[in-house]
Amino acid sequence: MNGRSFLLHWELYIENRLYYIYKAFRLKVSRLNRSHHDPGPFYLQTIEKDNMGARVILAAATGLGSGLSPYAPGTAGTIAGIPLYLLFSLLSWPLYFLTVVAFFFFAIYISQEAEKLYGQRDPSRIVIDEMTGFLVVMAFIPPSLFSVAAGFALFRFFDIRKPFPIRILERRLPGGYGVVGDDIMAGLYGNVILQVLVRVI
Repeated sequence: MNGRSFLLHWELYIENRLYYIYKAFRLKVSRLNRSHHDPGPFYLQTIEKDNMGARVILAAATGLGSGLSPYAPGTAGTIAGIPLYLLFSLLSWPLYFLTVVAFFFFAIYISQEAEKLYGQRDPSRIVIDEMTGFLVVMAFIPPSLFSVAAGFALFRFFDIRKPFPIRILERRLPGGYGVVGDDIMAGLYGNVILQVLVRVI
């Protein structure tokens, strides 16, 4: 066997080994997804035999994957809402308001469908509610480094502390309304304070 033939056989051997390793890995992930309701980041790769509709719903629900962060997914989801706010802030304020209202109902639908796919109530991976809440915090606020940073901090404070009636909304409202409703209220609390801050500072 000459050198060229040896390299060709070696390449084929390596490709075959990698293929079998890949197949074994996919099989293991698929079994884990069927036996647990908590599918982990690989869930998007195996859900319902590559159902594209489910992938789109989960991509939207997780803020294009920001909610899959192993650390503080709610914070990561709020950060994902910043570029969305900057984009919407280019609109007139009446149009911004209508767009956020439309996004609110979109978030309710996406959250509700994502809950069904995950088999859990309001899992931490769903962060489209945090994105919606941040849009509410920033309503009628001119974009600036200060306003975005302050809006981010205020929203995370109220979303985590959940003063009355935020926790009640989260627990009692059904489906996607419960997922998104508490974040809307946290956003309203934050917006009131932010309106004062941007006028005083």
